[in-house]
Amino acid sequence: DDSHEFFTSDLTIFPLDQTVCEQLVFYLRRIQQMEKRQTLCSSLLHVFLNEICIYAQGHPVLRYSTANRTMSLVLQYIDAHLEEELCLVSLAEHFHVGVTKLCEDFKKYSLYTVAQYIRFARIERAKQYLQNGMTVLETAMRCGFSNECHFITVFRQAMHCTPGQYARNCRTFHKNIN
Repeated sequence: DDSHEFFTSDLTIFPLDQTVCEQLVFYLRRIQQMEKRQTLCSSLLHVFLNEICIYAQGHPVLRYSTANRTMSLVLQYIDAHLEEELCLVSLAEHFHVGVTKLCEDFKKYSLYTVAQYIRFARIERAKQYLQNGMTVLETAMRCGFSNECHFITVFRQAMHCTPGQYARNCRTFHKNIN
C-alpha cells in the first residue's frame, strides 16, 4: 500500500497517496534550498500546507471509506462527469434513489451538499487545467460552467483571485522554483 497519513490539528487522519507525498517532499526540499529567501519560503510553505488541507477536505471517499457504497459511486460519477450539467434529479434517477435520500446520504457521507461538492470538484479540476496552461474560456467549458463569466465569479469566490491571476501566479511560482 503506497499511502501515508496526514494528521490535522484536530487529530483527523487523512490518507495521502504516494503522488501527493512525493509532491510534498519535492516542495519541502525546494523550500529548504531557499534559505536566504525566508519570506518566499514561508509563503510557499503556507500555500502548500493550505493545498494539502484543501486536498484532504475534497476527498471524502478517503475520509469515510466505510460509508455507503452508493455514495462512493455518486462521487465517482460526479468526478467523471464534471464537464456535463449535473443536477440532483438526474443524479437521483441515475442511481435509482429519491432526491431527498440522495441529499441526506450525500451530506452524511461527504459533509458537503451535492452542489457544494460539484462546485469544489470543478474548481479543483479548473486549477489543474490553469496550471497546465489552458485558457480561462477553455477551462470554464471543460469544467462544466455555463459560461466564462460564471466561471470567473465562482472561481473568485472560492480562491479569492480570478482564474487569470491564479494562472499567472502558478507560472511565476514554477519559474521561481526552477
